[in-house]
Amino acid sequence: LALSQEFTAALEQAKLGLRLSQASHGEAGLPVAEHLLQVGEAMGKAAVGTDEQLIAVFEKAKAIWDRECGEGHVSTARCLAGIAGVYIAEEDYQKGLEYGQQGLAVAERAGKGEGIEAESALLWIGDAHFWLKQYDEALQHRERRLRLLLAHFGEEGAKKEARVAEAYRAVGDVYDEGRGDFDRALEYYTKAVPVAEEATGKLSDTTGLLCGNIGVGYG
Repeated sequence: LALSQEFTAALEQAKLGLRLSQASHGEAGLPVAEHLLQVGEAMGKAAVGTDEQLIAVFEKAKAIWDRECGEGHVSTARCLAGIAGVYIAEEDYQKGLEYGQQGLAVAERAGKGEGIEAESALLWIGDAHFWLKQYDEALQHRERRLRLLLAHFGEEGAKKEARVAEAYRAVGDVYDEGRGDFDRALEYYTKAVPVAEEATGKLSDTTGLLCGNIGVGYG
């Protein structure tokens, strides 16, 4: 519940930023595109709006960057990844994979393939491969995302970042469910737990899921 409230608050903050940006720049302009992207990402986390509305927000943001900067601006990688996330939530994993790969390609062409700009694309590519039971590809992209996050946040920062906990868990899931190697999965789950506790609290859903994963393996 607390996490849901946090996502809702983040969405309201993003909407306020968008309104202020539109008041200053009209319906176009790069600041508007950035705030549209933030609204889309916050809507996804808060589970607000229809899939069509969510995709439209990401497409509108991308269209502004395409018009103002030419196609291939690195920020459009997140727009494409946002659309990928919508399709994966719909269980259209193949289409989600295609949009995720487009987003990653944009980041790589901009020289940001190992930067934080590629993180969300790697997230959805890894998830799509996982649900398509393409476990080698899932592991490749999930491990790459984990390395990227650890490098971006540094040793201390990574200990407090929820995405790092999720990335550890995601790699562990491939070893557990995809390869049947619970001992290897346990290495990642146990690394994820203290990060999740620090970032989201000991009673959070994230921490609970990790502890559940560990318990099931021992059961």
